Parts: sequence; structure tokens; C-alpha cells
Amino acid sequence: MKKATATATVNDGKLTIHNRKLFDEQIKSFSNGRCIVVVEKVYNKRSNPQNAYYHAVIVPMVHQGLRDLGHDVNREDTHEILKAMFNKVEFVDKVTGEVNEFGGSTTKLSTIEMMEFIGKIQRWASEYLNIFIPDPI
Repeated sequence: MKKATATATVNDGKLTIHNRKLFDEQIKSFSNGRCIVVVEKVYNKRSNPQNAYYHAVIVPMVHQGLRDLGHDVNREDTHEILKAMFNKVEFVDKVTGEVNEFGGSTTKLSTIEMMEFIGKIQRWASEYLNIFIPDPI
């Protein structure tokens, strides 16, 4: 499938395509016929400071909390557990229709989604592990 893509900005309900000349040139290469136009909101991916905080503060604190409860886990296990608990992704087997859940990648989270993920972990750790995970500075 042939595609033409461009970044744009929406202000007061009006769409302004960035680098309009390049976009128009891409459109000229299409043959006549129907097409689909999709406008999608762009979100910033999780930040490097968010990722550093997660791996330097949250994962080690949860890891220690789980070990204090007698769980034999390492830090990578802890990360996988947190993803499975708080960043679930469904996978549907197209043959059987069976739905499986697994921990989704945190690299694909937006900055807002990452803060929600962290907040869920903080609340759970407070209740289940009886530990206080501080907010990032």
C-alpha cells in the first residue's frame, strides 16, 4: 500500500500541514482513486529521566520488597512482573481465538502513560509491599 505522510498541527480545529509542498509532491505520485486520510495525535515518548527513575528507583525498591516477602526474583524478573501487572497487552491467537495477556514494552509508552504506570506501581507497592516509593524529583 502506497502512503504519503506529513506532520501537521491542529489549532482551533484547523489542520496545517508542515512542509506542504513535499506532501503535495507525494500525493501527485498516486493514481486516481479512493484513499483514506487519518489524523492521529502525536505524544512524546517516555523521557530518558522517566526511564532512569524507573530503573534506578522503582525496580530496585520493588525488587527488594519482593525479596523481603520471600520471592526469589532478580531485577529483570521484577521489571517483567511490573510490566505484566501494570502494562498489560492482549494477544489474540487468530486460529483459536484464545486471548493471552503479557507485559507490554515500556519503551512505547508516552510520557503521560509512563507516569500512570509509575503511579500504579507506587500505589501497589504501598499496599502490597508496605514500601513508599518517592515521586521523581
